[in-house]
Amino acid sequence: MTAQISNPVVPVVGTLGAVDARPVTAPILVTGGTGTLGRLVALVVIAGVALTTACGAAATTSGSGAVAAIPAPAAPAGAQPVTVTVGNAMQFAPASMVVRAGQPVELTLRNGGGLPHDFALAEGVSSPVKIEAQGGRTARGTFTIDAPGTYAFVCTVPGHAAAGMRGTITAR
Repeated sequence: MTAQISNPVVPVVGTLGAVDARPVTAPILVTGGTGTLGRLVALVVIAGVALTTACGAAATTSGSGAVAAIPAPAAPAGAQPVTVTVGNAMQFAPASMVVRAGQPVELTLRNGGGLPHDFALAEGVSSPVKIEAQGGRTARGTFTIDAPGTYAFVCTVPGHAAAGMRGTITAR
């Protein structure tokens, strides 16, 4: 039995440690006997190439709300960087956070799920804040909480707050 894989994609580690998937130009030829052992060898090699290719993607899955790692740009100078992750589990992570009153907050909303979500804050700010991220996307927004206190935020997508998408932000 002979199995041929033409132009498989193999991850290549670059100089900065980044993984770059590049197609292999020469075909890989797997040969084995015509029996079960030959088929097993071919299957193992094909699975190995597929697994090696799949391992080049960065994703974190845990629990029912699998969340993909989505990089976000850095916060502007002087702002307090805060990252909130949402997904299919209908919850904010973290659900509570502490910031400094009177200093801008650069909030990154990472949505690793398939549904749209938002971060809405109506109290403690001079004008309401709403940062929206579609499924699989990352969004950012800047706001300042002027006075110390604990303020509630929610996801305003219909039914999401009732399902548990609520949290608090405390300014000190």
